[in-house]
Amino acid sequence: MAYYGIRNRQQGAAGGVLALAVFAVSSYPLQLPSFWVALVFLGAICVTEDGTRTRSSALSVSPVCHITMISLLSLASVCLFILQKGQYEAYKRWGRMQMIYNNKAYESVAEDYHGLHDKLKHKPEFLFEEAQCLSKTGQHAEAIRVLERAKRLSGDPMIRYMIAKNRQTLGDYREAEEELLQAIGILPERLYPYYLLAKLYAEPEFYQVDKLRAAASVVLAKKPKVESTAIREMREEVKKIIEKK
Repeated sequence: MAYYGIRNRQQGAAGGVLALAVFAVSSYPLQLPSFWVALVFLGAICVTEDGTRTRSSALSVSPVCHITMISLLSLASVCLFILQKGQYEAYKRWGRMQMIYNNKAYESVAEDYHGLHDKLKHKPEFLFEEAQCLSKTGQHAEAIRVLERAKRLSGDPMIRYMIAKNRQTLGDYREAEEELLQAIGILPERLYPYYLLAKLYAEPEFYQVDKLRAAASVVLAKKPKVESTAIREMREEVKKIIEKK
């Protein structure tokens, strides 16, 4: 498509197609109807000859070609509408499911999230919620699988925190530690990963007193941007862990 755009001197449209292709390497733009529409219009411009060519050349194009092109574009638009119609319904259903999710009724909605997985697997927010439901219902290995996909789509450290917690539950302590250290590398100013590390190092099967004290000292000494009840509770729990050890 970009080749025809360059050949027909439609450099702007060709550049748009290439930009969309580069964007698609690291994301899933064609999951959204708006990008399909943009691609159809850019394609139409690419295959349109430049108007600066001679009139005789323009007149040499058969009307049948124009009719064929319009028909193909119309057919593509109809097919696109049919394919994406279910996407709108999926988002509506997800919105209703979030009401149950926010009330922490994970068991009630876990199966519904699984049913929408294929339609919304390009949304890291959806995958995070699905994994939370799986984790809360004891399906830790499946939760990790879903979160690994979310990790490829988003740099949110919360995804890594959740992977670490599930791995710790399964006894994969070394992998949990690695996830938390990587999360700290992304956002080192947060206290939460240090709190999770302190709990991880306190595990009897993974007990490491030096690392435990180092993580605990960060939780107790590091000044957060905003003091909150959650931070006070984390510090109290870390103090209890240190006292027991």
